[in-house]
Amino acid sequence: MKYSILLLGALLLAGTAPADNRLFTYTYEPETEPRGDWEIEQAVTARLARDAAVGQQHYQRWQFSTEVEHGFTERYTAALYVNHDYERFTDPATGAKTSNNHWAGISLENRYLVLDPVSNPVGLTLYLEPTYDGDNAEL
Repeated sequence: MKYSILLLGALLLAGTAPADNRLFTYTYEPETEPRGDWEIEQAVTARLARDAAVGQQHYQRWQFSTEVEHGFTERYTAALYVNHDYERFTDPATGAKTSNNHWAGISLENRYLVLDPVSNPVGLTLYLEPTYDGDNAEL
């Protein structure tokens, strides 16, 4: 009960942060950032479901991503992503603990708005995102 009251108090005192209205979580909408606008977004993904049956007991993988996005024109937006991974587990056969903390690469997302969905029946944006992790390059 004591912790519930502390949590409730912390939530009530917490400040607000503006955020975009993203309607679809796993897809991009065609709109780009307004010219001169900046946005910073951080994401954390946890992967925790492996167990001793696959040789990785107490498995944890945390993926961290920080994005800095800027609207260069009304139609062109670019975003730099910096990615980092942390992985930890125990080998159930030997008891050996494995822990990896590493940089997972950078990406440069480029979006160019061709058709604005406000003034057209559909929206269309060109998307190009090169990625590099120190060993591999991807486009």
